[in-house]
Amino acid sequence: MARAEHYDVVVIGRDLAGLLCAALLARRKYRVRVLRPLGFDGARSDVPLFGLDSAPAVRRVLEDLGLVHAIRTRLDGRPRAVTVALPDRRFSLEPEIGPRGLELGAAFPDDGAALWALFERIEGYAAPLDTLLDGTTDLPASGFGARRALRRALGAQPARQLLETPTPWTDAEPLRALIAALLALAGRPERADGPMTLGGVRAIWHLCHGIAPVQGGAAGLAMLVREKLATYGGVVADRPVAVALDAGRRRVDAVLTDDGARFGAHAVVFADGAAALRRVWPAAPSDAGPTAPGGRLRVSLDAADRSPGLQDPCAWLATPGGPAARVRVDGQGLAVTWWGDGAPPPLDDLVPLARLDVAAPTPHAWPTPDRSLDPLGLFRDPARGGPRNLVFAGPDRLPGLGLEGECLTALLAADAAARFCPRRRGV
Repeated sequence: MARAEHYDVVVIGRDLAGLLCAALLARRKYRVRVLRPLGFDGARSDVPLFGLDSAPAVRRVLEDLGLVHAIRTRLDGRPRAVTVALPDRRFSLEPEIGPRGLELGAAFPDDGAALWALFERIEGYAAPLDTLLDGTTDLPASGFGARRALRRALGAQPARQLLETPTPWTDAEPLRALIAALLALAGRPERADGPMTLGGVRAIWHLCHGIAPVQGGAAGLAMLVREKLATYGGVVADRPVAVALDAGRRRVDAVLTDDGARFGAHAVVFADGAAALRRVWPAAPSDAGPTAPGGRLRVSLDAADRSPGLQDPCAWLATPGGPAARVRVDGQGLAVTWWGDGAPPPLDDLVPLARLDVAAPTPHAWPTPDRSLDPLGLFRDPARGGPRNLVFAGPDRLPGLGLEGECLTALLAADAAARFCPRRRGV
């Protein structure tokens, strides 16, 4: 007879958001089991961990889990500058405003006024969003009361202007190349010649605070969370693997695994992408939001050929008008990701005269926000409708906001899942 177990919440997905959500629920004394989804190939780490010092949702999660001190002991020095390499110039986006202003002023000597205006607007739009992105507001808003509260909160935000009137990033062409590079690094799908979006300005605002160099990156942070989850009584193991959902129209009754086990739950949190969801639930709605096709390739680069100042993370726009590309230092090489139908970006300009061993590009689909689901343009659901007790977390739900997105979606998913569970003593 197949093994059957029951938990308050089963979390499918072992990326950072899934582990954070499970740890938050276990901290509230719920019985939680984390399962690896079919096709899982390790935690994603291609989006920088920005937001550690400037996002209230991140601070709230770390404080709730008692991880503030542990994170501080694993920071590798001060926040790291972001290296930006454009076709005609290369510079660093420093985390402190003074050095950053000097660096940008030297890089764009003819666009001082436009540069100042651009970053003033980014600060003015992004910083007030703290009150909406602290984990206390349901996004997307569901129900009349939630939608009314969201409209009231938006009405008090300077960012309301971006929703009512499309506003260009900048009229200065050299600065558009800078914006395109930063959007690419942050994993945002917007175009630099299009209007500003709240998700875009929030991501660039985080990048302006530098990248928190956590030892081990996303994988190291995930290991800390996994250890904390175990101390709270949560269960996570490499086996078994979730292969199917026993789901009807109104609820998920159980998660089925590859060893024939059946894990019942009051709520199921899915913390992976839409493609992984359809592997375990073929009946998932197909309108999972638009995607922009692109590609990914890896480049082997001899250490002696690495350009001075080329750090991780770095951003780079290959050619004006070409596909926006994100370049990350990957061991002794580079990992390049881009979206759009264009050809892979040439790397000779980035590392001239280097001995490059370029792997064949592989297809890659970028998550893009669906504004019909969320007026902020920040969130999208991997599936619409479906079982009420199936909730979502992770970068596919809030793409391009780094660690802030992981923590914020984990908070929202934990709160939603807890509403389906019997109240625990002491919660």
